[in-house]
Amino acid sequence: KKSKYSKEMFGHPDGDDWLLRFLRAECKGKKRKFQVQKSFNRFEKTMAWRVENKVLDYVDKPAKGFDEFLAVCGELVIVDKEGRPTIFTRAGPLSTSLNTKLYTNEVWEKMIACLSETRMKICRESTKRLGHEVSAAVVVYDLKGCGVSSRKILPFVKIVNKIASTHYPEFVDQIILCNAPSVFSFLWGLASPILDPVTREKVKIFSYSKKETEKLHQQLIKNIGAENLPKEFGGQSDIQIPEPNPGKKKSDYY
Repeated sequence: KKSKYSKEMFGHPDGDDWLLRFLRAECKGKKRKFQVQKSFNRFEKTMAWRVENKVLDYVDKPAKGFDEFLAVCGELVIVDKEGRPTIFTRAGPLSTSLNTKLYTNEVWEKMIACLSETRMKICRESTKRLGHEVSAAVVVYDLKGCGVSSRKILPFVKIVNKIASTHYPEFVDQIILCNAPSVFSFLWGLASPILDPVTREKVKIFSYSKKETEKLHQQLIKNIGAENLPKEFGGQSDIQIPEPNPGKKKSDYY
């Protein structure tokens, strides 16, 4: 079906793959049939959003303040054996000290869009290098250090979920929550209803127990390879996940 945004869409490096994401996202039910009209409507809304917010510009030139945003979050990106970007984040300390008023909601959304575009760029590079489609990422959130006060980041979780589920469907293969403390069951009870049902199905939780930690390490070694995996996750690499730097004031960035 012809879209008034076809010119903008097919000028994007992901081309047809973008349309397929929306078709897959709406392929539900026992018969697993594509819901073409519903998918097309979602696609149109996303393209309007992309054009209005000039998201296409982020492919090669991230928005102002994006480097600072990465420092706020603190993350390590490792490409796994399948070519997928695997993103490690120390969500524990980030969740307890993040200044959620650091940006306006509009700027938060812009930064999440930039982050998504940079990860999609890694997928494109992997697709070209490996000769097969790589279209999704794996996210690993280290929950060590999170506590009851972590609930204050729920508004941020809502923004991330809104942007991801609305405009970047089918971009995450798996979300790994590791080193989950006992208080996490309470936090998960608050956070899980916020997430899109499809996203919730992709979440895998590992507790802080020795048995669960070993299972996690085995999975990551299998996916990434011990030589590229940080030692704290059972690998052999000296590379470390950056500590988040969320204590900045709003005026430092915007």
